[in-house]
Amino acid sequence: MIDEKGKFVGEKIKVETMEDEPVPVSFIWAKKSFCVTEIIKSWQDHSFSEASPKRRTWLMRRHRNVFLVKTSSDEVFEIYLDRGAGRRDWYLYKKLK
Repeated sequence: MIDEKGKFVGEKIKVETMEDEPVPVSFIWAKKSFCVTEIIKSWQDHSFSEASPKRRTWLMRRHRNVFLVKTSSDEVFEIYLDRGAGRRDWYLYKKLK
C-alpha cells in the first residue's frame, strides 16, 4: 500500500536516465543504489513555490519533471528533475513505501 503523504526526504540524488530522454533507470540515495522497475506515474510541475511573492511571473514557476517510481526492493519514491534556470538536478522528494 502506498502512503500518499509519505516520508519527506528532500535530498539531492544521483540518477541514471534513459539515453534519449530524462526518464530514471536507477538512482543513488544515502550511499545505496536503487533500480527503477516501474514508472507508476509521471507529470510536469509548473506551480509556484509557497515562498513566491504575490506578484508572480512565469519565470518564478517551478520547472520539474516528477516521477513516482517503484524499485526492485519494492519501495516507492517520488523523485523529480529540477529544470530551472540552467539546472539539471535530481531530488528525492519523499519515500511513499
